[in-house]
Amino acid sequence: MENIATPLRHPARYPMLLLLLFCSSFLFHLLPVWNLPFSSRGESREAVVVLNMFQQNDFILPLRNGIDIPSKPPLFHWIASGFSLLSGNVSEGSIRAASAFCASLIVTMFAALALCEMGIVAAFTVFLLTTTGIDWIRYSSLARVDMVFALGVNITLLAILC
Repeated sequence: MENIATPLRHPARYPMLLLLLFCSSFLFHLLPVWNLPFSSRGESREAVVVLNMFQQNDFILPLRNGIDIPSKPPLFHWIASGFSLLSGNVSEGSIRAASAFCASLIVTMFAALALCEMGIVAAFTVFLLTTTGIDWIRYSSLARVDMVFALGVNITLLAILC
């Protein structure tokens, strides 16, 4: 029997554990805010871009309100569009799902790193501390591009580390 504090050099041994961590983080961040109305102009601005993607059937470079080119990179809008397709409509929850998805990927990646380097106890500790941090909860529950940017930065950092 393996000691739970022993580092694992093969994270592929625990794909179901990592999937469970990802799903629980995603639901933890998304369910409380799924039906809440947007709370800032920034969230509404991102939602308008996604709505215009569907109305104009232009997923590459939609015009916001038929006039303005969006000022943010489109990856957030593409992810939000995918969740809007899955949910059947463009809603507050489907737009916010993009941030929750990226936040959950970040948490799962670091839990996998902790699992490889320090063991299961460290992986759960990293997961719980990151997922329940107050600023992490706030930013992963907003319909903003911040978590997509954070995902890109963290993927780069992990690529350098590993």
